Amino acid sequence: MLNKFFALIGIMAFAVSVNAQSLKYTADLTTIDDEDELVVTLQVPKMDKDVVMFYFPMTIPGTYATLDYGKYIDDLVARDANGKKLRVKRKGKNGFRIKDATRLATITYEVEDTWDSGVRKNKVFEPAGTNFEVGKNFMFNSAGIFGFFEGMDKMPVEATVTLPEGFYGETAMKNEVIGNKQKFMAESYHQLVDCPIMFSKPDSVQFVVGGADVTISSYNPLVSNTSQLIYEEIAPSMKAIEEFTGVLPVDKYSYLVYIKDFSEIMAMVQSGNLGFFKRIGLIIKFSGQGFGALEHNNSSVYFLPDFGDSSYINTMRDVAIHEFMHIITPLNLHSTKIGNFDFINPEMSKHLWLYEGVTEYFAGLIQLRGGILEFDEYIKSHVTPKMKASMTFPRDMSFTDMSENVLEKPYSKHYGQVYQRGAIMGLLLDFEIIRLTNGEKNLRDVVLTLAAKYGANKSFEEDQIFQDFVNEVDPELMDFFKNYMSGTTPLDYEGGFAKVGLNYIEKRVVKQPENPLKTEDIRTRDLSPLGYYLVSKVGKKAKYGFEEGDKVFVAPFTKALGLDTKEYPLEGSTVNIEVERKGEKMNVPVKVVYKDVTLNMLIEKNEEASQLQKMNFEKWSGLKF
Repeated sequence: MLNKFFALIGIMAFAVSVNAQSLKYTADLTTIDDEDELVVTLQVPKMDKDVVMFYFPMTIPGTYATLDYGKYIDDLVARDANGKKLRVKRKGKNGFRIKDATRLATITYEVEDTWDSGVRKNKVFEPAGTNFEVGKNFMFNSAGIFGFFEGMDKMPVEATVTLPEGFYGETAMKNEVIGNKQKFMAESYHQLVDCPIMFSKPDSVQFVVGGADVTISSYNPLVSNTSQLIYEEIAPSMKAIEEFTGVLPVDKYSYLVYIKDFSEIMAMVQSGNLGFFKRIGLIIKFSGQGFGALEHNNSSVYFLPDFGDSSYINTMRDVAIHEFMHIITPLNLHSTKIGNFDFINPEMSKHLWLYEGVTEYFAGLIQLRGGILEFDEYIKSHVTPKMKASMTFPRDMSFTDMSENVLEKPYSKHYGQVYQRGAIMGLLLDFEIIRLTNGEKNLRDVVLTLAAKYGANKSFEEDQIFQDFVNEVDPELMDFFKNYMSGTTPLDYEGGFAKVGLNYIEKRVVKQPENPLKTEDIRTRDLSPLGYYLVSKVGKKAKYGFEEGDKVFVAPFTKALGLDTKEYPLEGSTVNIEVERKGEKMNVPVKVVYKDVTLNMLIEKNEEASQLQKMNFEKWSGLKF
């Protein structure tokens, strides 16, 4: 999560005092050299110290990993007003020590983009990185483009970029276009980093959500109207967000979506005729790609693959809600460690359960309350899988400890739990708040109240937020935080779900039709995001009529066996499974065979729930019990 920072009012003790009003950067996208490096120049305010430090961030909020943006910077030269070079010495991976700084007038350096740098160790996650594709696309995450002087990160910033013909830089930052130049204006270096910019020929859509002007801007070499397609997919989600939050605390929001062409790779996979070396080549080409998204206060960046079928559109619904909901937390509800983020020696907040866990929980709950997901579908897609994934979190590690030490081993490898265990803790916290307030409040109510109390300009102390929640709910709520957030007590699923009239069943053995694609003599590749499973191997003892290379279509397959509705066909009956074989569609007859299947972590409505439990269910879900 990235947070917006504001210039402090009053007298501040800068490491370097200045008498100018802003830092002024310039860059020219029309002159990037053959080595794919961008030249950046900074006009330096008058310095009154002989030695100054110029830095690039070690990391940025939202990534929770060491990135070292400075390793992508080359040939940094400092000059005085007469063009004479000053002494510069590199310090560590991200710093530059400049002597005779009282004469310093300009700094010039070259930037290598992170996306095709080949760096493996401390690799920059693509949505947090930079991309220079001449004539096509330029992605600016400013931490990888613009450096800052120690002690001057709260100064106003201007960045003027010369544009290729027909290009425009979409961003949530204040900007203006004059001729072939676009000037970006930020209140501080923090805000500059918080507002990424994507330069390309415009493909955008504008609409309004909760009083905020929202823009989707996309780059896709395969489809020219990608932004419109994305909008049509996420429009119901945007309406559900508006119903959930009401008026939003921002005026503008930007979705920046980069789609990478992987249609060639998918065509090779679909052919089913991949030899060993081709498979290795594909693995090398596809590995290391950081597909996903990075949130900012009033924007988000997406790096997604297009396999030639626009399947990436389907991934936008959940992710777009999650990233958008960071408008609430951490934008308007964050600790001092985020509000005063240190780019040089960052200290991590221990409240990832709030910033990421609750946000991920809300992303699913919004779809439930907004009618996008039915109750059973919500449980299947947003609850049970996360509960199962949570079981891998170390039993002797508290969530707050993991958060606070997330840049270090062994904590760093468990960061993904913010979206799994963190979301489930948000769910159980919601249940507990409803119980303690007798259904008068839920987690949404409390979070919105606290966000209004603090807002974008005010941070809470790291050890204060638990008490803030308690003050809004009940003293007993502190036990929940001590047990599950800062403690290592196992999550109480049975007791938690019971509060809203739901039964939690740890294990149940049932009879279900055998899955013909999961027998010992058949191997398949799960290409369900593309709508089918690919049969890769059929043994001699296979009892069904599948052949290697068959595409088994997911929706007809699950419907034929009743896997989606639990309305299973009769044992011994024959069902037809639709496949595509050598380019032709056909049916494979399959005899239904029942077997014992163990189901884990089931959640069902309690038909004997009390009236209070039913009321709590409705307060939580917005649905009738």
